[in-house]
Order: sequence, then C-alpha cells, then structure tokens
Amino acid sequence: MDFMKLNDYNAENVSLSQVSTRQGKRWSTASAYLLKAVKRENLDILTHVHCCRVVFDEEKQVHGVVTKRSSSLDKEEFIKGKEVVLSAGTVGSAQILLLSGIGPREELDKHEIPVIVDLSGVGKNLQDHLMASLVYLPRILTAATDDITLENLQQSTTQEKNPFTMSVAQCLSWYKLNENGNLSLD
Repeated sequence: MDFMKLNDYNAENVSLSQVSTRQGKRWSTASAYLLKAVKRENLDILTHVHCCRVVFDEEKQVHGVVTKRSSSLDKEEFIKGKEVVLSAGTVGSAQILLLSGIGPREELDKHEIPVIVDLSGVGKNLQDHLMASLVYLPRILTAATDDITLENLQQSTTQEKNPFTMSVAQCLSWYKLNENGNLSLD
C-alpha cells in the first residue's frame, strides 16, 4: 500500500500526516496569518466572543453580526461590518446560519425565526470522522522510546529539529466500517 497525499477525507487510504510546522515549531492559523493581519484597519479580530447570528439588511445583504461576550452572556451586542467571514466549523456554522434565518422554512418556523432564505440543505447531512488515538508503552525500547529524554525535551524549545518537533501521528489511515462495525477491506 502506497502512502499518498490525502485530499479527500472521505476516501479510504493510508497517508502521511499533514501538519503545519515552520522551523520545527507548530505553525497555527494565528501564527501564519492573524499575527500579520491584526494591524489592518479593515479587520477586527474578536476574542472571547460568541456569534449569535448574522444580521441582514432589506436587500438580504450582510449588515453585521450579533454577538455575546463570554464575560456577559446575557447581553447581546451588534457589530456592524461590510463583510463577515463565518468560520465556526461544520456544526457551528450551520447553527449560526439557522439562527440567522437561513435554512429550511419548516425548521425556522418551528422556532419562530424569521426566514431570510429558505434553504433546505442547511444543517443536514452533517458528518464527522471518528478518531481514536492508540497510545501504549512498549516493553522493549524502540527508536521512538529512545528519543524520549530530558535532553530532547529541553532541545525542543531551542532547536528546530529533534523528535519532539514532529507530529504525534506520523501517518493516518481512513477506512469505513460496515454495518456490523467491522473493517471491510474489499
């Protein structure tokens, strides 16, 4: 079985783990993009804020968002904006769209949410991948366990290459289970 780049997470395959690192350190979205963009005048980055819903004008154009701060969850605050990036994950984005009036009319009517756009697919067919991490301590020392030393742990904060700068999972496998919960390798 060959290792290949995995672009379709619905495919069945084995792949090398795709991780974001730079110079031996974890390279997050904040490190790669937000720290550079935070000074832009046309961008507001809000932390400790929960987006309740998107607000639209009469022409169904985004007008802003209604939020709640984690420090005062009982108080809603309107934030005006020309553009809104909705990035709340699979379930969170669908929930915000529904609370904003975008979704199946019958679902919105049931909760007395004014319909902005009757869109039947919102909140439907959501799926997630089950993930299980298997961790064990082998009885015999291996190349991997030999690397678990205080020296390597200390070097991981100052050097760009050592065992602690790698991903915990070096490879991933994606396989579907049949209706009995058994792995089917047909």
